[in-house]
Amino acid sequence: MNKILRSLLLGVVLLIGTNSNAQILFSESFSGGSLPAGWTNDSLGQTPMNVWIFNNFYSRVITGAGFDTHFAIFDSDEGSTNDGIPELASLTTPSIDISTANGSLFLDLDEQYRSLSGPLSDGSSRTISYSTNGGTSWTVLVFDTTDLGYPNPAVHSRYDLSALIGIANNIMVRFTWTGSWDWWWAIDNVQVLNVSPCNAPPNAGTASSLFTSVCTTDTIQLYLTGADVASGLTYQWQSSPDGTTWTDILGATDSVYLVAQTTATYYQCNVTCSGQTASSGSIQITMNPSTACYCTPLYTNGCDAIAKVGIRTLLNVSTDCNGNLNNYILYPDTGVCTTSLEQGLDYTLTFASGPGTGNHGAAVWFDFDHSGDFQGSGEFFHISDSIPEVSPDFTTTVSVPAGAVLGNTRMRVRYVYNAPATVAEDCSDQSYGETEDYIVHIILPVGISETILNQVSVYPSPATTELHIALGQLKGQSRISVLDLTGQVVKSLTVNNELESKLDCSKWSTGVYFVRVENEIGSITRKVIINK
Repeated sequence: MNKILRSLLLGVVLLIGTNSNAQILFSESFSGGSLPAGWTNDSLGQTPMNVWIFNNFYSRVITGAGFDTHFAIFDSDEGSTNDGIPELASLTTPSIDISTANGSLFLDLDEQYRSLSGPLSDGSSRTISYSTNGGTSWTVLVFDTTDLGYPNPAVHSRYDLSALIGIANNIMVRFTWTGSWDWWWAIDNVQVLNVSPCNAPPNAGTASSLFTSVCTTDTIQLYLTGADVASGLTYQWQSSPDGTTWTDILGATDSVYLVAQTTATYYQCNVTCSGQTASSGSIQITMNPSTACYCTPLYTNGCDAIAKVGIRTLLNVSTDCNGNLNNYILYPDTGVCTTSLEQGLDYTLTFASGPGTGNHGAAVWFDFDHSGDFQGSGEFFHISDSIPEVSPDFTTTVSVPAGAVLGNTRMRVRYVYNAPATVAEDCSDQSYGETEDYIVHIILPVGISETILNQVSVYPSPATTELHIALGQLKGQSRISVLDLTGQVVKSLTVNNELESKLDCSKWSTGVYFVRVENEIGSITRKVIINK
């Protein structure tokens, strides 16, 4: 089961700066939205039935690496037109002069390749090849049939052409797709780089990452900014719990390092040239709270729609799919898209399907223990495994545990094509369907919250130098505000699970004040007199 909320493998575009020994010999960003001058878009010299396009006509959402709104893409699906035709499409660069290369030679590009397996696909492939004789013969550099940079984010790839230095003065590079009714291959920011030997001592720059706070399921990409780019450099990444004591990371010897972590950690990189080593600036990657780390389910083929979700005062009715990436949406905690549920009570949840095809399963999950997933005891409620498209209402009973954590709680509804909705399907990959997440509020049973709030006391009154606020059985986070007769806040603070708080009132003016205590179960206000 795919439990990755998001992958932080955001490709790093090579930074060319004053400390760089990298020379750009060729560069193309496809910014014009059409076939660039000098490029060839054919089928190995023949007219193809389907070609590379440059305006993203079928609106593929590709993020990460250096992708922007303009890129080259071979779109085999073509919005479900021309399905089943044989495809052989090649995109070829003009001749690239590499005669000045004197260090290392690289082909760099941003790319995303989405493959498709199964009876509807003849099996696509992506091939990168090069020619040193003007296209008379070609050498395969890359041949692959597996996903690359999909699902998002896309990746930045580097391929070594250094063996051609001194052998060829010019090269051409060709990108070839083969298949039939598959998905796509997109490329952007194609460069050929000559990287000269390093200078000692090197400039190690600063350890960097796009994100500085992550979840345990995230893969972080660490890289260097402002560092030398040159051949002959070696790298050793290090980690530290406190930013002071550093330990080498086994196998982390590239300029880019991929890592997952469970605790907050500092990272730096030692860069060496000709026996001289410099340490980069460090970065700390902290941990997100578990409730910010829910996984995002994936539907590989498309959307079959949820039409209705209702529980108590929450009633969300829609006519079609949400239109978001992965057919997933988190609805805002407002209006008819949220509700309050009391501890220990049962509720009827109503579900109906929208447009789609065939038989479906559906279920609902609640993160009652606020663990950041939906696998706790009593968090799964099955709706049905026999739901047709555009269905009547289906119902299930949701039992809120007496010990459910109070406050904002994630509720997930999943609708899956041709598969049972089991407890383990909260984040599994499916072919067609839709996922809707909601925020509901778990509250104490009516009457209990009032009893607990009424236990809050403020004393002494009158007070002269110190004011005590006793919270009794009030748990969790509470906001305490002191207001004067004009409504101005003279003091405020937030406390967590504290039985009593003390406030210095020695500098307050004589008069009447109001102490307001706000908690997730409600609020209460007490009057107090300050007398000097």
